[in-house]
Amino acid sequence: MNASGPERAIEISVCIVSRDRHNALGLCLSDLAGQSDPPPWEILVAADNDPATEEVVAAWLPLATIVHTAGLTLGANRNRLIDCAHGTLLLFLDDDTRLRPTLLHDLAEIAAAYPTTGVFGGPNLTPEDAPWFEQVQGRLLALPLLTGPMSHRYRQLTAPIATGGRGLTLCNLAVRRQTNARFPEHQRGGEECTLLQGLRAQGVLMLRHPALTVEHRRRPTLRAWSRQLYKYGHGRGEQLATSHPVAMRIGPLACVAFALRIRRGRYVLAATPLIAAASATGWLAVVERSYRPRDLLGTFTQAVAIPVTYGVGVMRGILTANPRSAKDPTG
Repeated sequence: MNASGPERAIEISVCIVSRDRHNALGLCLSDLAGQSDPPPWEILVAADNDPATEEVVAAWLPLATIVHTAGLTLGANRNRLIDCAHGTLLLFLDDDTRLRPTLLHDLAEIAAAYPTTGVFGGPNLTPEDAPWFEQVQGRLLALPLLTGPMSHRYRQLTAPIATGGRGLTLCNLAVRRQTNARFPEHQRGGEECTLLQGLRAQGVLMLRHPALTVEHRRRPTLRAWSRQLYKYGHGRGEQLATSHPVAMRIGPLACVAFALRIRRGRYVLAATPLIAAASATGWLAVVERSYRPRDLLGTFTQAVAIPVTYGVGVMRGILTANPRSAKDPTG
């Protein structure tokens, strides 16, 4: 990895947390092993005491550092990797991410071109060869109607653009070590939102760049898709509750209670996500020119899952969050 010798300091520390996705991890590591003209770099993998993961890592990158962890949250795992890393840039990747062969080279070039920027990232797109079910997820995630500002994460980017963090995602997120970044260790998901919120409050500049685009597989089943959305929503709810504890505990419940008090309020609550899902389904049907009943039903089902399961997760996260946990370091 650091083929240039020990006299050159490591520039990029690639940090991956992997859990029971050995085939996907192997593909990601193969992309890293095939990087073209990278700067001096290292890779650290949190293996959660899984021998199979260690075997996959050793097969592709024998010089990788395995960090043994067990029973920790994803945020805590990533903080352990930060503690063991030596690079001036910390690149966090998901274990099912596919990389361009020049990603590490491009990241080093971009970081040198923007010396005052502390956080870098790019879109994560659905692979073109992914199954139809996953392709639909990628298209739905890219619709502002369903995902709001987060939709920027899943859309093509043509030029570098400054961001406040909403367009960045943890599956390909680079942070300068000098920012003293730390992930919240109490959240079940969406920990990058809390991290980026803390860095933004410190005035750290952030950049999205098309050269940092990666491909990211979606979930293969509706159950897995809904579980992921719920986890993201739960993490977002925890973040909101710890940032604004009083408002977040009272506000959402008051809105629901008010809606249920008005005439047909419960029907309004139920109809809102259905209308959004139906609109998204119709829009995609026109764009894709696919009007088969099976495709329409599959798209609509996945579209409904976004506001419903994510919304339930947000509410659950708000109601169960412990404000004291906000004392976890985030920067």
